[in-house]
Amino acid sequence: MGGRDGEDLARGRRGLRSRAPYDCRVGTCRTCESRLLFGEVDGAVTTLADGERRVLPCVSYPRSDLVVIEPSPG
Repeated sequence: MGGRDGEDLARGRRGLRSRAPYDCRVGTCRTCESRLLFGEVDGAVTTLADGERRVLPCVSYPRSDLVVIEPSPG
């Protein structure tokens, strides 16, 4: 995913016409929680016990040139 400088991941994803869910835009509802498959971000990142990384795109910003995320399952 590419994005403009200073653009959070959720806004960048919407620019790609993604149908990924989002709601509050401040990180409290967790509707946009996604799996972080590749790349580095500044923001709300959680690492689960199995090593999977989860991110809240609405309050996270890309730190690497390429960031790959997908909506978390249910």
